[in-house]
Amino acid sequence: MSARRSSPTPDINVTPLVDVVLVLLIIFMVVVPKVQEKGVAVQLPPARNAEDRAEPKIKPAVVSVDAQGKLFLLDEQRGASAPRPDEELSEERLLQELVRSHEAEPRQGVVVKGDKSAPYKSVRRVFKACQELGFKGISLQVVEKKGS
Repeated sequence: MSARRSSPTPDINVTPLVDVVLVLLIIFMVVVPKVQEKGVAVQLPPARNAEDRAEPKIKPAVVSVDAQGKLFLLDEQRGASAPRPDEELSEERLLQELVRSHEAEPRQGVVVKGDKSAPYKSVRRVFKACQELGFKGISLQVVEKKGS
């Protein structure tokens, strides 16, 4: 009787694959929320009972007021005819662009994103101008306040 020789069984080490997948997962978890943010990055003021809303059919124009009071406009509804989202606008030019947006789509709303350290009069002036132009849905974007 001859002894049977056992042939080596193939073995795949999946530990490096799992390591790479976990690193990619962590990277995507950090990057995706920043990619979804619209408009210029500002630090939003906190508020209680912040409202979560469903994605609207008509995308609102987003007016950002940074900490120095600089104005920016993101209008995805108008596309290429709108100014670049990172282009600083004068108050007069912002009003002209908002008039064009309102004429193009009268049902479009406006979201005002004011940095928490921006001068309040700058944010209020933008809000008031949007009301005077006839926008019906004007909202102030905030983040939910944590704690009591």
